[in-house]
Amino acid sequence: IPNNDTDLENNTEPTGVSCDLKQVLQLPSFESSFEIEDCMGPFEEVKPCNVNFCNEDGGWSSWASWSACSADCGIGKQATERSCTNPQPRSKGMNCHGDYTLRQPCFQQPCPVRVEAARAELTSSESKIKYAPLLRQSTVLMLYVRFRPNNDSGDIVVRRDPDCEYSDCDHVLLSLHNGHLLLSVSSHKCHATILTGSTLTMGEWHDALMTVVGGQVTLSVDDRLLQRMANLSCRPDSPNYDSDMRVGGGFIGEIDKLVVNFQDHALLKKHQKRDIGMLKQEEIVVPLESPQVQPQISLESLTLNLDQLIIAPCFGNESAWMIEMAIKPKFADGIVLFLHGYGAGEFLVVTLEQTRVRL
Repeated sequence: IPNNDTDLENNTEPTGVSCDLKQVLQLPSFESSFEIEDCMGPFEEVKPCNVNFCNEDGGWSSWASWSACSADCGIGKQATERSCTNPQPRSKGMNCHGDYTLRQPCFQQPCPVRVEAARAELTSSESKIKYAPLLRQSTVLMLYVRFRPNNDSGDIVVRRDPDCEYSDCDHVLLSLHNGHLLLSVSSHKCHATILTGSTLTMGEWHDALMTVVGGQVTLSVDDRLLQRMANLSCRPDSPNYDSDMRVGGGFIGEIDKLVVNFQDHALLKKHQKRDIGMLKQEEIVVPLESPQVQPQISLESLTLNLDQLIIAPCFGNESAWMIEMAIKPKFADGIVLFLHGYGAGEFLVVTLEQTRVRL
């Protein structure tokens, strides 16, 4: 079919149409009759008729991988990003709502801090070091001890009333039993016991970190190579883990570090060179103004994880400060923050107890 008068006059074939006519390029009049074979090629042409895009709301892309931690040691920051390109907003469509960037704290390892401390040598089963209580209630307990045993049985650390000789008295006992590390906790007739399956190597240094918070007791040995957890048989009402403490009693070996509720306890005066085993049983080795508070405490381990301990520096402004924390707890109970005051037994502690935050 011609598409204009010019095609009719010149008898030319319309553009885009290829037909094999029996009378080639002879277009008959309307009154004529003719035969035509099937045309070759497309029989229709489609082209855009509206250049305006439809309204389409934007959508978020997936989050990118987290960036590297900004600090090699201590607490750093890392970030991740996303874009509003899945799809991009068109015409009058809505932009994406929410954050383009997320940031979170990160932690790889503690920054090394060196704290000089004396080392106690317990050369007799009668050797003991005793500490008085702080006389302030503490509903949580964290205890860390670094020790090198020379015999396979004996008390390492005992916290209880010295006048109580019964096993059902409130106590926290960390001891060696035939080479196994035994932790026994009793508070208001609620009990828990943890016994490690593997034995410790005699004559080598070992680390033990234990906590009691709410109804949960944990024990980590040699930086998590051995880790155990137990629940108290009941949940004690208003427990108090501040009590007399004794180091030694049947234990023979060395104690290199003792930390209780994040306070470093002195073991011996530096000028004291006497062998503890030579003292009489009732004689007490006087600690150096125990407990001795250090601004920072290093547990001398380079592989502590975030779910154990982070020792943070003190505040720059002591009259006004704010603490911001982002936590992702693995368990319903645990110590979140422990901040010491200036006086003995003064502290601020934040804990999780049955998933509830307690200050």
